Amino acid sequence: MRVRASRLWAAGLLVSAAGAAVLALGAVAGAAPLGETASTASIERGAPVAFVELEAERGKTNGVRIGPSRTFGTLAAEASGRRAVRLARAGAWVELTLPAAANAVDVRYSIPDGRTSKLLVQVAGKTVATLPLTAAYSWYYGGFPFTNRPADKGAHHFYDDTRALLGRTLPAGTKLRLVATSPTVVDLADVENVAAPLARPASALSVADFGADASGTKDSSGAFQNAIAAGEAQHRPVWIPEGTFTVNGHLLVDGVTLQGAGPWYSVLRGNGVGVYGSYAPHPSHDVHLSDFAIFGEVKERNDAAQVNGVGGALADSTVSNLWIQHTKVGMWLDGPFDGLTVSGCRIQDVTADGINLHGGISHTVVEKTFVRNTGDDGLALWSDAAVTGPPDHDDVFRSDTVSLPLLANGIALYGGTDDQVTDSIVSDTLAEGGGIHVGTRFSATPFAGTTTIARNTILRAGSFSTSTQSPLGALWFWAQELPIDAPVVVRDTTIRDSTYAAVQFYGTTLTKLRLDGVRLDHAGTFGLQIQANGALAATGTTARRIGRQGTYICPTANHFAVAGTIAGLRGRYCGPFPKPR
Repeated sequence: MRVRASRLWAAGLLVSAAGAAVLALGAVAGAAPLGETASTASIERGAPVAFVELEAERGKTNGVRIGPSRTFGTLAAEASGRRAVRLARAGAWVELTLPAAANAVDVRYSIPDGRTSKLLVQVAGKTVATLPLTAAYSWYYGGFPFTNRPADKGAHHFYDDTRALLGRTLPAGTKLRLVATSPTVVDLADVENVAAPLARPASALSVADFGADASGTKDSSGAFQNAIAAGEAQHRPVWIPEGTFTVNGHLLVDGVTLQGAGPWYSVLRGNGVGVYGSYAPHPSHDVHLSDFAIFGEVKERNDAAQVNGVGGALADSTVSNLWIQHTKVGMWLDGPFDGLTVSGCRIQDVTADGINLHGGISHTVVEKTFVRNTGDDGLALWSDAAVTGPPDHDDVFRSDTVSLPLLANGIALYGGTDDQVTDSIVSDTLAEGGGIHVGTRFSATPFAGTTTIARNTILRAGSFSTSTQSPLGALWFWAQELPIDAPVVVRDTTIRDSTYAAVQFYGTTLTKLRLDGVRLDHAGTFGLQIQANGALAATGTTARRIGRQGTYICPTANHFAVAGTIAGLRGRYCGPFPKPR
């Protein structure tokens, strides 16, 4: 299903039920158009997913539409597209029309801290599902790494997700009404036509045969681990049947396939649940994880705790079609190791990163993966110089969608050699970060080889940094710990509706930077924000509707040469940072 931008009335993301995410470049009703020309309005980038994302504010409602706002600590700022619907009383509703057949729904919502509630899913006045709501996994306070104490103030991370199979397939055109039973804010609903459960492979060992309890009543950790050991010894896959299995700890995997009936059907749930490879220098090899869900019980951020969905080291391995929620990090992998492919996963509502490739990981691909509502970077490659071994190198983030990282960046590269970010969509960053970030930070190795950022779209990104007292750009380069003196090429990329500058350069010296065919559109303050020395080459790059001036630079502080022309970039400014338009 290919969706034309001219058919949409709000800037944001619409995700195709049949293929790639489609960037919706329509205009907000009553506002200046944000779309591109008709000839370029449909841009297929991002993760191909099975669901359609329906924004609540575009539906009918007897509630109140809130937003837009980008102010930290507000419900609108943390909503997709910076808008949502407030249902302030029991019986208030928002109604969405299904664009395609669906038998499942996942709703992103917020309720007051300390509460539980329900949201009724109704069709033609009849309830077809009841979604449980809880504030247990949301509402954080204070400064990093945050607390659960309201007295620390600074409330944020308001939203969570709840999901249900509807028990029947609703045809396209059905009016799906979400009805509150107590005050609730609804951001969006992901509607999906979930396929039938996968069948057990003929040669597979089932965890049920080892005593795993599909009702979740008893802890099945031992049964799972015994099945995994048998699968490894017998060179047979291990099957997770339909059910919700309590797993209160790590499952250790090496040389084994662990497969479920699908992430809507096979669910591992528990306190500390995770699937882990052995750590370097003896990483696990030939591990294949697919088609199940991991739902943790993480309600705080503790960086010393190993409570991630997938962890350890997984060389020559694959991870595909996992749904990970309520863990600290979706996947935190520690190198050195080589040759992992992560594909088609869905990660949301975690307290830290979505995926982090940390320390000497190479020839690894993260593709076709959807990440939303993380507590830190959505996708990160951290080439940590403190880790013995080579830098992260030849890694790729491609065809991914990252939305609403509530701290830091959508996608971040911290050092590394010959790494790439391509064909992806990043939207709605909130605090201390931007959309895509290239930085020598956190003891990162120097950048080397060529770093490539190509065919990406960055929407409504950038924020204000309290540590530097400086706005951060939607695409920003940080050379504070080390210069960035290896080639970084940004090609065929659209940066739209940035909160502050579209592109920022910060730190000591940055050279060998290129912008080729980059479109800077509707920046809140500047097209370029230069706070470093160095050089940039620009070809085929354009700027339009820049909020204040074309370029921020103070010549007495920084010497920065721009070779080539950025069409439409006019004017220079030096002085206090202005408020965005």
